[in-house]
Amino acid sequence: MMNNRYKTMIVDDEPAQLESLTGMLGRFPSYELVASCSSVPEALRVLAEQQPDLLLLDVMLPPDTGFDLLEKLQERSFEVIFTTSHADFAIRALREAAVDYLLKPVGEDVLRDAIFRFEQRFREKEKSDLRRLDILLNNLQQLDKGQRTLALPTNFGFHCLRVDEILRCESDGNYTTVYALEGKPILICRTMKEFEDLLVDHAQFFRIHRSHIINMRFVKDILKNDGLVRMRDGKELEISRRRREEFYDAFMRL
Repeated sequence: MMNNRYKTMIVDDEPAQLESLTGMLGRFPSYELVASCSSVPEALRVLAEQQPDLLLLDVMLPPDTGFDLLEKLQERSFEVIFTTSHADFAIRALREAAVDYLLKPVGEDVLRDAIFRFEQRFREKEKSDLRRLDILLNNLQQLDKGQRTLALPTNFGFHCLRVDEILRCESDGNYTTVYALEGKPILICRTMKEFEDLLVDHAQFFRIHRSHIINMRFVKDILKNDGLVRMRDGKELEISRRRREEFYDAFMRL
């Protein structure tokens, strides 16, 4: 965010709705409309350029959907408010950790309530990011000292886990699920990118896909014909096509 204004982007293929949202957004001085798009391919390109804080996203964007857009992103630093004529996508919107799910036609009062919730979440995220940065730096220092225990932030506090016990990490939007050799999966308040920054210098970890980092020491089988790895817990994971050769080389060097 620059100059205390929230950079906002709209993705909607209905001209009338796009015009309406643009007009209403103009009545909120803290919001700067940096771009508007009508398709998923266009939105992907513009998102990379603009790096918005908030995305007002239509669900139906034929031949794609707003969910397709989010799935194509490796990392997501912005918050999402869905706008749609279809009430039956609300549960999936919640799974995407959306700020709100607004049914068209969107009224100004409804939009005001949604952006108020966005601002609350944004402020909390800023505080949380500072806290997570401190934790990340501390973890890096601990690793440099040869200490292999990480303090991982969860919604309930922290979970301490030895690096050599991490089996794999799976992206879940702005969160990451960590699977260890023992115990239940742990949902961590940290993006996959943060995990990659923390673990990528350790030879046994490799990001095989935008959604998966694995500990190669716990690979049970490599299914080269299928482009998959089978982990010690039995889970089969896809190796991204563009990362396969690099992964095979890294595995052989381990």
